[in-house]
Amino acid sequence: MTTDTLHSMTGFARAQAQGNWGLAICELRSVNHRYLETSVHLPETLRALESTLRDQIRHHIKRGKLECYSRYQHVDVKNAELMVNTHLVRQLCQVNDSIAEVIKNPSMINTMDILRWPGILQIEELDLEVIEDEIVKLVDNALISLAEARSREGSELRALFIKRLDGME
Repeated sequence: MTTDTLHSMTGFARAQAQGNWGLAICELRSVNHRYLETSVHLPETLRALESTLRDQIRHHIKRGKLECYSRYQHVDVKNAELMVNTHLVRQLCQVNDSIAEVIKNPSMINTMDILRWPGILQIEELDLEVIEDEIVKLVDNALISLAEARSREGSELRALFIKRLDGME
């Protein structure tokens, strides 16, 4: 009988890092899939990292459906200065006015709806280079943990297969 290592296709890993740049959390979930299918979910401020993270995942994982969820919180959100992107607010109001001219009985624009729009509220400038480096390290740690989890589950599956094969023998 061969002693090759089995790796499960399913697994979960979570990694967290905190520093003077903030708090970041990465969760990875994988399930069986014939090819590699990757979904990367990032906060708006880190969207530029998507391609880098996809390449990083491809380097570690060859098959499976993998979902990567990353969250980031600025270090001092309580005392951070919130800024409103007034240019974007004006554009949204203009679009709303254009739509109101076309439809019957338009509703008034709601301030809370505008505040929910991505990019309206901004926190003081972040040093994205430092944050991006930390996120890349964090995802790498999560990928290593995921590989370990898949290996552990694969070992358990191997033991189960051997037990059943021995039983059939």
